[in-house]
Amino acid sequence: MKMKLVIALLVATALTLAVVGLSFAGEAKPVKGVVTEVTKDAVTVRDEAGKETTVEVKDAGEVDIGDEVVIEDGKVTKLHLRKPPPSRD
Repeated sequence: MKMKLVIALLVATALTLAVVGLSFAGEAKPVKGVVTEVTKDAVTVRDEAGKETTVEVKDAGEVDIGDEVVIEDGKVTKLHLRKPPPSRD
């Protein structure tokens, strides 16, 4: 009887830990910074601390190196467009 109770508690604990682990897996923080590299399905961003992070994205279409962006759930949002160099007239 005592052994069955111990096994039942171990199984219940394992299931609880598995559910808690899954709930944290889906909570990705947004990545904000300046774009340093762009591929068709990933963007590398340097944050204010200088740390570079590469994030898989759904569409990197209009993103250019130097753009300030936020990436959340695979979607890229531009914050500020890269300024073109001044013309020499």
